[in-house]
Amino acid sequence: MGLNTSSLPQESQQKIIIVGAGIVGVMQAWYLAKMSNMQIILLDKANAGLGATSASFAWLNVSYGRPDAYQQLRAKAIHCWRELDKKTLGKLNIDWSGAISWMSSDKETAQFIQSHNQAGFNVQALNKEQLLHKVPQLSQPPELAAFASDEGAVDPLHVIKVLLQQAQAMGVKYYANTEVTHLLEDGDRIIGVETMQAKMHADHVILTAGVGTLALLSEKGIDLPLYSSPSILLKLMTDAERPFLPCIISTPEMELRHFAQNEIIAAEDYIDNSDEHHPERIACHAQATFYDNFTQTGKLTIKQVAVGERPMPKDEMPIIGEISPYQGLYLVTMHAAVTLSPLLCELVAQELIYEKAEPLLTPYRVSRFS
Repeated sequence: MGLNTSSLPQESQQKIIIVGAGIVGVMQAWYLAKMSNMQIILLDKANAGLGATSASFAWLNVSYGRPDAYQQLRAKAIHCWRELDKKTLGKLNIDWSGAISWMSSDKETAQFIQSHNQAGFNVQALNKEQLLHKVPQLSQPPELAAFASDEGAVDPLHVIKVLLQQAQAMGVKYYANTEVTHLLEDGDRIIGVETMQAKMHADHVILTAGVGTLALLSEKGIDLPLYSSPSILLKLMTDAERPFLPCIISTPEMELRHFAQNEIIAAEDYIDNSDEHHPERIACHAQATFYDNFTQTGKLTIKQVAVGERPMPKDEMPIIGEISPYQGLYLVTMHAAVTLSPLLCELVAQELIYEKAEPLLTPYRVSRFS
């Protein structure tokens, strides 16, 4: 954003501690550093991005079957990714190849296309011939598919690396392997954090640690309406001579995309840890599904099966803002963290710098659960 920091309010000189260096925490540190001259400390119990972010499919999309306002929020967030890419001089390596989807029936797919177009989103209907032109390797193409050309995907760990380097260059102090064990309070104000190594004081503490936030708030008698929603991320290698996935493919059976040279990633639902539903078995089933649905895949070898503990608010919408009864304690947590983080972290930065509520964030306050 390139603001003139000399014109910022005096509050911008304050110290901020951000707890959790996933995509949200790093994004928040970057925006605060870019937009202010606050002192910013970013803490993580391990290393940046190794929590839920590392198991994210990282599809930048507008969602489906959600309230209109939330879909519009996600559309704004995708635009913010394009702006962020410009601000970081194209270093984020965003893949804007779009996404092809279809539902369980052509009727449902048609409804999907119609609802998105009515909401103002750019979704094109593809008949079977058009679909095969885009993805000739499909062996069981439906009669109708949807192509969202404005959607994209990122490598979230690469994004974190770029933003963290830039944030540190702007003065952010980052401490890995620094687990926050307690929130420090003085009356009704949170004044810092306690780690295994030391006590650290700040004017504001921002919690961006996903489900790791629960224990810190529980100790203060705050029952946050947030739970863990596990998901499985698969990484497979292919020895095919050329990529067989030109874009994201999302169907009732599979969700996968080309990730890197000879690498495919896929998202699968986590059911439980029983023998029948063990992530390794789910991975093998997914591998068989890919062979059934594509030709010219080459040999697909499962390289990694990761389970991510994603934060899921009770109503599945983000939770953002101050946490009463305390002052100086701010929460930023959401399920669709990769998609939403640029927009929401920029709005949060504006709120903290100018001490003025952002109307776009009003529906996402924790007070809605009262």
